[in-house]
Amino acid sequence: MIRRTLAAKVAVTLMLSTGAAVAVIPAASATTGNTVNNCYGAYYTTSWNQGCKTGGAAATGQYISEAACDFQGDKSINVRRYKGDRSNAPGSDCTFKVTGVVTVFK
Repeated sequence: MIRRTLAAKVAVTLMLSTGAAVAVIPAASATTGNTVNNCYGAYYTTSWNQGCKTGGAAATGQYISEAACDFQGDKSINVRRYKGDRSNAPGSDCTFKVTGVVTVFK
């Protein structure tokens, strides 16, 4: 045990003395559109999906999310959800950029 501790201290000292560092890059966070019955559309740069918050869908029915894509036609997904469903449904990626996602319930 003492040898492992000493080895770890030596390794850290060598890393710091040589200028080696580990870069920590924060994970990209999604922007969310409107929420309908606890479900929403979320998007990053070119990808997007439809999901539901904790507790899942508040009602059974069709949840339709439409992503607005720059320089191309909008894309949509239609997901049949049952009450409590928390699954993620990926939308088809936009080529350039998603500018927003709107979700409706039918």
